[in-house]
Amino acid sequence: MKLGLKESIIILFIMFALAMFIIYGKSRSNNNKVTRDINEAIIVDNSTDFYDVSGIVDKYIDALMNKNTNDIIKMLDNSYINENKITKKNLYNYVQDLSDNNYTFSPVKMYYYEINDDQFKFYVHGHLEIETIDYSTDYKELYVCVIMDKEKNIFSIIPDDGSIFKEVEK
Repeated sequence: MKLGLKESIIILFIMFALAMFIIYGKSRSNNNKVTRDINEAIIVDNSTDFYDVSGIVDKYIDALMNKNTNDIIKMLDNSYINENKITKKNLYNYVQDLSDNNYTFSPVKMYYYEINDDQFKFYVHGHLEIETIDYSTDYKELYVCVIMDKEKNIFSIIPDDGSIFKEVEK
């Protein structure tokens, strides 16, 4: 059976529409996944997890204070690096520059979401404390997302401006 030009165009149009529908559906489900995990995040009440994640954030802050570009890039989540096209040259456009002071990290609040049995995503809000000349304490806000794989004992970090954390607290 030979198809005419009109029938071929109709079939191509239907295939194109179907492909667009599938692509739209996949992108929409990825957006729903981010919303879903934020809405399902619960406060961290396990002291071991709380201190493990705080220690990870301490390492990240130490690398930022020392401007250890290689360590910072190793700690950042690969998807965050790829999405923002991060290189050594533009790194400080995407992370805080903390080389101006010695900071002490104090976690304020932490939420988590279970990605699967071994992987967890932690939303961390903390203060970067600075001792001032008159011995009073001043601080900066810090928000990060820590993705931890407990089975493989690895982690990655996604810097945040507070928008994701504030979404979690709703």
